[in-house]
Amino acid sequence: MHLIISTSLNPNSLMLDYRCRIIPRYVYATGDAFDSSQVANEEVISRIEELVDSIISWSSS
Repeated sequence: MHLIISTSLNPNSLMLDYRCRIIPRYVYATGDAFDSSQVANEEVISRIEELVDSIISWSSS
């Protein structure tokens, strides 16, 4: 088994060559969004839920 890491990989190459699925969403949160070890910011929680819904939608299609 070989792992190839290249800085020239683009989404099309990842999807076709390595059969990766790319979900064009992400959630960015700073430390202020957390209360000890849990997410406390409602906006961040909502964005995480949207991301999870996207992943579930993709995986069931």
